[in-house]
Parts: sequence; C-alpha cells; structure tokens
Amino acid sequence: MRGIQTVPALVCVALLVVLTIGCQTKSPEEQIADIRASYSATVNQGGFVATARVPEPAMPEPVEGEEGMEEGDSAMDDEADSMADPASGDSLMDEPVVAEPVRYDITLDILVATGGRETLPQLTIDVVHLDGQEVEKQRWPVTFDTSRILQGPGAQIVHKLEDVAYEAGDIFYTEVRHPIPAEERGKYPEFSPAP
Repeated sequence: MRGIQTVPALVCVALLVVLTIGCQTKSPEEQIADIRASYSATVNQGGFVATARVPEPAMPEPVEGEEGMEEGDSAMDDEADSMADPASGDSLMDEPVVAEPVRYDITLDILVATGGRETLPQLTIDVVHLDGQEVEKQRWPVTFDTSRILQGPGAQIVHKLEDVAYEAGDIFYTEVRHPIPAEERGKYPEFSPAP
C-alpha cells in the first residue's frame, strides 16, 4: 500500500516541475520579439512614386576684374584663350560634359498590420531596394509610430526615401524581420527600455 501512495506523489512532483518550466515568464526582449512577429508590412501594388531630384545649377564664379568691364574687353578674350589645351591646340570647351546620375526621392505606400492582440508603440520595418534582377541595392531600417494600429486590417503609412539611386525596373519591398539577433536589437528602438 505504501508503493501506491508514492506514485501519486511522484506524479504531482513531475507535474509541478513541468508547469514551473512551462510557465516561466519571458524576458521583455523576448516578449517584444513575439509581438513583432505578429506584424506585417507590405508595399501596396504600384505603391511607390519616383520623383527625380533636380540638381541646383552650379553658379560660375566671378572672374577677377570682371566687374565694370564692357563687352569685347580683353578679360573675356583672355579667359577663352585659357580654355585651350596648349599641347594639342584644342579648346577644352569642346570636351563632353559628363552628367551626374539622376537621383530620386521615392514615396512609398505601405500597409502595416498586426494579427496579435498586443501592440507596440513603434515598429522598425526594413525597406529594401532591389534592382531589376532582384539584387539588393540598399536597405533602410525605418521606425514608424504604430501606437494606433490595432489588430485587424492595419493602416496605410506613407514614407519618403530621399536621394535614392533609382533606375527603371527597380522595386521596393518591406519586411518585418523576425527574429532579430540579440546583437542587432540596439538598432531597433522598440527593444529599448521605455524611459
């Protein structure tokens, strides 16, 4: 009879150990990582606009003694003479001008949603720029205010990337990376302790 009483006691101890291990609370960083995993971010189809940046024209620097000179004065003639390559006799003014590549501002239309009941006040999303062959050109971690985004369909967020080396055929996508390695969490403000 004594052996029968020890079996329920052992079962109770084993159950207590399993419950203790299974019910351990997660660290704040693990909790945030779990909440982050419930978020999604997508660039809407056709959801970006590329606007070419117009470079400011370079203003020519004034030539010494140019002020007050009249048309046909020798200073203008001297400047034209100085533009000639003495070795070849060719004018440097005839050399082709190399244009700098056009840079763009990219406006993205992003849908951010969560499927979880718990939310974060802010969320860092990676915005990724790919070329036409889907090779990554650049990646930006962008932090958004998500305090008003609740479980459900989500919210539209417009974000502008400035001075991007965009070419026709390039694409942009977003991702909520999960998991974030512990050594990279410092780059993601949602992992920082609240003040």
